[in-house]
Amino acid sequence: MALLMAASAIFSCGEAALFSLTRQQRARLREGGKAEQFAADLLKQPNRLLTVVLFWNLLVNMAFFALSSVVSLRLSKAAEAGLVPSWSTQAFAMGSLLSLIVASELLPKSIGVLHPLRLAPLLAPLLRVAVRVLDPVFPLLQAANDACARVFFPRLQPEPYLELNDLEKAVDLGSHETYDNEPLLIQERQVVQRVVELADSTAQDLMRPRRRCLVLHPPVSLSDLVGQADGVGEYVLVTEPDSDEIGAALPLSRLGLLPPDRLHARAEAVVYTPWCASAAATLTLLRTEGRRVAAVLNELGETIGIVTIEQLLDHVLRDTSRVDPNDIHSHILRPVDQGAWMVSGSTPLRRLAYALRRLPIDEQNSDTSILQAASEAIRTARSSTVGGLLVELLHRSPLRGDDVRFAGLRWRVVTGPLLADDGASDEPLTIRLSVAPPEGSTSSESGGAGR
Repeated sequence: MALLMAASAIFSCGEAALFSLTRQQRARLREGGKAEQFAADLLKQPNRLLTVVLFWNLLVNMAFFALSSVVSLRLSKAAEAGLVPSWSTQAFAMGSLLSLIVASELLPKSIGVLHPLRLAPLLAPLLRVAVRVLDPVFPLLQAANDACARVFFPRLQPEPYLELNDLEKAVDLGSHETYDNEPLLIQERQVVQRVVELADSTAQDLMRPRRRCLVLHPPVSLSDLVGQADGVGEYVLVTEPDSDEIGAALPLSRLGLLPPDRLHARAEAVVYTPWCASAAATLTLLRTEGRRVAAVLNELGETIGIVTIEQLLDHVLRDTSRVDPNDIHSHILRPVDQGAWMVSGSTPLRRLAYALRRLPIDEQNSDTSILQAASEAIRTARSSTVGGLLVELLHRSPLRGDDVRFAGLRWRVVTGPLLADDGASDEPLTIRLSVAPPEGSTSSESGGAGR
């Protein structure tokens, strides 16, 4: 029983120590000896580590209680024979339970939390062996875990790591609510909102589509860029030598520092991210890999666009009402009047819904209530962009002058192609979004068009 208690204490202490390590401590472990690197490697898959630790801890505790039950039965028979006091059975059962709780749970976890950097390298080799032993059956454990979650908790959503309210409280604590710094406080809150929005946005929402990028096959020279670099963003994309997939990116801002020939050899490699990855995860990937461009892949592994670190930082620090001078098709989300917005066709619906949801609710103003209600309908639409929603409602490409009503809002195309066959037009699609008149908002919720 003492050995089982010691084994349970090792798993409990190791779990507490490893999961109490800070990011700086983990980085220090990665640069240490073999034992330190074992601890850092275990934390690369925290869900797997936690599953294995809990499994072994449960197995050890079950063996402990089984052995404790056998001893209790023997003590009970001995008490009936008058060999031991009658209270010895209850005392042993209670003592073994308290000993397991204190010596194998409370005390080891407390020590592990207090000294994680010392204990993690000591216990990592033992935990690594425990993980390796369960490697053959771990897929089965993971499948059982996923099946139970889907059956018993089908609507379970992961808890966000950080809520907007938490960041707002941090801003409030660091700023004094005075008139002098009120504009700065407002800007801080806007930046905080956009930081949180990164977790709610996907790479597809913020990417520049491939069709709006300049993609060249190697070899690439400066003469290949003459007359083609306007309005394509901040990078020229270079494909792989033997395929059309994006392999590298060449920043336009550095062209003046590079020789005119063999530019593809000096292009920076890109990282790859799935279309459904969050913008926050994409930013973390770029920072971790030290890259500035991420190629966005669809379900088939095809490159459908790029996300740059400048785009992500610009999304956080720049007001969406500003137009990107490097891209005439950039996302626009600009209030133009009370209850009216100017949006571009490439603006993601998630971003539009988020902006409408952030509007303050005024009980005296019915327009704000309509915008709040429209936010949910826009968020659950099948399309991903404003232009895609108009195509879904019109059953064709939107043209200048089209007027659509959806979710209590009026969507009027103010710039765009004039004719249906004008597919080569480079004029960006811009839509004026406003609250629909009361008499028309209920009769045309499903969408309609007029010229």
